[in-house]
Amino acid sequence: VGELITTGTLSGGEQAPFGRTTGSDFSVALAESFHCLLTASIPRFPFSKDCITVWKRTQFAPGKSVVLAENHSEDNDNDNDNGDEEEDCWASIPPEEVLPEDRAAPCLAHLLQ
Repeated sequence: VGELITTGTLSGGEQAPFGRTTGSDFSVALAESFHCLLTASIPRFPFSKDCITVWKRTQFAPGKSVVLAENHSEDNDNDNDNGDEEEDCWASIPPEEVLPEDRAAPCLAHLLQ
């Protein structure tokens, strides 16, 4: 429960992009290792955008991007002189756990229909 980078804040003064109830370190660590399954509004003060969210630890699968491998093949040959190779990995999130990407403020909701 709280304000996250995905919700921001309505509190006066300068905007707090990470919200006022969570810090930037927490928001970044959360987004790096977890994916959001649910966001729901809760009763709150008018200047707050607190909500309740449910997150699940993201599983990562090893692999390389064909596009990245082609574009950076020369760079990789020069960078790995010591024999250490950095392995790429990708978030493996089942389709039923992916939140919809289309969102709009009520004044623009008709554009998504």
